[in-house]
Amino acid sequence: MFLGHFLTLTLTLTRVYFLIKEETMPIIRVEMWKGATKETKAQLAKAITNDVVNIAKKKPQSVIVVFTDYEMEDWAIGGELSSDIDWSKR
Repeated sequence: MFLGHFLTLTLTLTRVYFLIKEETMPIIRVEMWKGATKETKAQLAKAITNDVVNIAKKKPQSVIVVFTDYEMEDWAIGGELSSDIDWSKR
């Protein structure tokens, strides 16, 4: 499991309308290789949400975290598929 490698967070701001009031909703996208457990994703979602609340001053219920899992052969680094890299030599 290579969860420590290449975890990408992308913050996208989108507008959402709650009744009449317009509010900015942060969507955080987490892209990583397959293998993370449900518990790991829950911990990440909690930590990311807490950071957005503390730093961006958003309400926890307005923070959305989306996980996308990739097979190692779907990800290339330096022109080489991640599934073909000898990670013990890096």
